Amino acid sequence: IFTVVLISEGVLIVQVRQLLQAHFVRAFLAWVIPVVHLKVMRHTRCAATKQLVNQPTSTTSPGTTAKAPAGAGSPPAASSTNELTLVGNDLLRVCDDLRMGLFSFVASLVGIVGGIAGLLYLVGFPALVGMLFMFGYVVFSTKVSRSIMAPIVRKETAIADSRLTTMREMVAGIQQVKYLTWEENYLQLLFNKRKQELREILRFRF
Repeated sequence: IFTVVLISEGVLIVQVRQLLQAHFVRAFLAWVIPVVHLKVMRHTRCAATKQLVNQPTSTTSPGTTAKAPAGAGSPPAASSTNELTLVGNDLLRVCDDLRMGLFSFVASLVGIVGGIAGLLYLVGFPALVGMLFMFGYVVFSTKVSRSIMAPIVRKETAIADSRLTTMREMVAGIQQVKYLTWEENYLQLLFNKRKQELREILRFRF
């Protein structure tokens, strides 16, 4: 009987994991990605229409050239493409986290309910004392870990933001960087920032 129970548990775990991590997440992606893309395109279209409506009309003579307004830098198509790319990356990352975390959540929930039911059935109501102690220990360890981790996470985030800001500056001013031959300087700066970021990560991990 014990062997049959173990085999059945393994088969059910594989089936539930396949159902949650593959079928559910794939159906969720097929539903949410078109909806979010439609919302982004609609918002971009409304913003572009509002920009065209608010754009002042040119009153200069044919022989003179009108100065472009300050807000007419990037075309709406490029802005829409950038927004769609960012949204797509965020959706894929969220769905990947959902794919890995959904099964863990369901397995933890089933394990907690089954464990409590088994303890009450085997031990009785005295098992509640042990469960209360375990709950208090979990709450205490969570608060202690958060108080320790919060400054470390803030420091790592600040270092990563500094590196990404430098990279965005280099990409935004790539023409000036190429013209003034600042490639080596920026590469060295990015190397130093990445080295500092990895040093903080390794110091915390080990």
